[in-house]
Amino acid sequence: MSRLSNSRAEPLLTWIWHSYFRTALIPILLVEIGLIAIFLLANNLARDENIDAARKYANEHLAEIVRRETTILHSQLESVTQSARVFAGATQRALSAPLKPGEIPSEESERYAYDKDVYYSKRDNGGAALFYSGIVPVGQRERDKALRTARLDPLMRDLKQSNPLIGQVYLNTFDSLNRIYPFFEVLKQYSPKLDIPTFNFYYEADASHNPKREAVWTDVYVDPAGQGWMVSNIAPVYNGDFLEGVVGMDVTVSTLVEGILGLQIPWGGFGVLIGKEGVILALPPAGEQALGLTELKQHHYGEFVLRDTFKPDDFNVYKRADFTKLGAALQSQTSGSGEIALKTGDKLTAWNTVPGTQWKLLMVIPVENIYTQAIELNQRLKRLSLWLVCGLILFYIGFFGVLYLRARRMSAFLAEPLTQINAMAKQIGSGDYALAPPDFPVRELDESVRSLAVMGRRLGESNRALLATQDSLSQERALLRSLIDSIPDLIFYKDTADVYLGCNTAFAASLQRHERDIVGKTDAELFPEPAALAYRAIDRQVLTDGQPRRDEEWLHQPDGRRAVM
Repeated sequence: MSRLSNSRAEPLLTWIWHSYFRTALIPILLVEIGLIAIFLLANNLARDENIDAARKYANEHLAEIVRRETTILHSQLESVTQSARVFAGATQRALSAPLKPGEIPSEESERYAYDKDVYYSKRDNGGAALFYSGIVPVGQRERDKALRTARLDPLMRDLKQSNPLIGQVYLNTFDSLNRIYPFFEVLKQYSPKLDIPTFNFYYEADASHNPKREAVWTDVYVDPAGQGWMVSNIAPVYNGDFLEGVVGMDVTVSTLVEGILGLQIPWGGFGVLIGKEGVILALPPAGEQALGLTELKQHHYGEFVLRDTFKPDDFNVYKRADFTKLGAALQSQTSGSGEIALKTGDKLTAWNTVPGTQWKLLMVIPVENIYTQAIELNQRLKRLSLWLVCGLILFYIGFFGVLYLRARRMSAFLAEPLTQINAMAKQIGSGDYALAPPDFPVRELDESVRSLAVMGRRLGESNRALLATQDSLSQERALLRSLIDSIPDLIFYKDTADVYLGCNTAFAASLQRHERDIVGKTDAELFPEPAALAYRAIDRQVLTDGQPRRDEEWLHQPDGRRAVM
C-alpha cells in the first residue's frame, strides 16, 4: 500500500534553515571554535611555561634562603654552645679548687637547709637555686661541694642575661646535685629522690654518647625544673677521666618557635626545626595546621618528672607516613629540596643542616602560592576567552535571528507556488483532470505547474481508457464464471503451496461446502489423510514435470459417498 505522505519530510522553512545552517553557519562556527581552542591551548602552554619557571626560581630561591637562615641560626646557637663551653671550664675549676676562708659569704651557707634527705636552697638571694637529691646521703663533703658551686652564680647570671635564647643555666653532678639559675622553689618541683644521671640532659654528655667531650645539643624533652618543653646544650665536666658533672644551657621550645616565626620565608611558607633523631624541635602555627599537630610548649606538672619524657612519634618526621620519601632524604642528605603531599595540599620543601648540631632547618611553602601569578594570569586569560565566547554567542544569536527571518521570507515566497501546485495535484487526484495552470515568477516552478497540468490531462485520458478496459474485463470474467459453474465436472485451482484459490459450483457441492469455505484451505484440511497425500503427490509431479496429466481418482465425499474424479 502506498503512503500518502512522508512522516520524515520537513517543512520548507525548516529545510531552508537547515540548509543555511549546514552550508554557512557550521563552517563559520567551527572556524571560531578552532580559533578559541588555539587561544586556550596557547594560554595553557604559556601557563605551564610560567609554572615551570616559577618552580625553578622557587627551588633556587628557597635553597638560598634556607642556607642563609641556617647560617644565622648556627651563629645564634653557637653563642649558646660557647656559653656552655665557658661554663663547663668554670665549673671544672670551681669543683676542683678548695674554698678559701671567707670566699663564700656566710649568708650563702645560711640559706641552705635540709628537708628530710634533701639539701636545698630555701630562699632567693639573687643567685642560683640548689637541690641535692636524697638519693645519696648528703654529708659534710657534699655540703662543701654545694658551697664550691656557689662560686658559679655570678657567671650563671651573666650567661643568662647576655643571651636571650638561654632560658636556664644549670649544673648537674654524678651524685644528683643540681644548681640552676634563675632561682625557683626546688622542693615544689623536684622529687626528693630525683636520679639526675638517668635523664637525657645528663647521659647524652657521658663518654658513651659523647666521646669527644664536646658541647652537644639534646632533642626536645620535658624539663623537670618546670619550664615545659625544651632543648639543652650540654657539656661534660671531667675530673681526669671521671665524669664529675654536666652543665647545660636550656632553650625553650617557645623561644625556638619565636625564632622560626621570625624567619622571612616568601610565598606564605613556614620553617620547621628538626632534631638529629627526626623529632620536630620547633613548629610554628602554620606548620601545626599543615602537619595536623599542636606544638608542645608548656607541660602540665601534675606530678614530679621522674624519667625522660619526649615528644610522641607523631612529631618524628622519620616515622610519619606522609614523610616517608622526604624523611629518607632528610636522613641521608645534609641539604636538598623536594615535594611532599600534606592534608593542606602539596608543598615545596628545602632543608639544610645546622652546623655543629645535626639539626635540620626545613622550609615548607605551599605549591599553589608559588604559582599564584602564573595562575592569576591564566585565570585572567580564561576570563577573557569566556568573554570572547559570550560575545560570539551573542553575535551568533543575532546572526541566526537575521538568517531565520530571511529563511521565513524565502520560504513564504516559495511556499505559495508550492501550495498551489499541491492543490492542483489534489484536484487531479480527486478526478478533476482538466486544470488551467497559474503563472509563477520562478521559471522552474512555472514549468513544474504546466507539466502538472499536462500530466493531469493525460492521466484523465488514461483513466477513461482504463475504466473502459475494466468494464470489458468484468463482463468477460462474469461470462467465464457462468460457463465454469454451468459445467457439471469438478473444477478447482490451487497455488504451488497446495492452497485452494477457487472452484466451480460442482466442486463445492461435491464437498458439501460453499466456495468461500474452500478458498484458503489445503487438501489436508478438506480430505482424509490418505487422499490428501495422494492428491499432493500428483500435484508435485505435475509441477515438477511441467506436463498435463490425466488420472481417474475416487473422490471421498463427506457423507461417505465416493465418486470418480
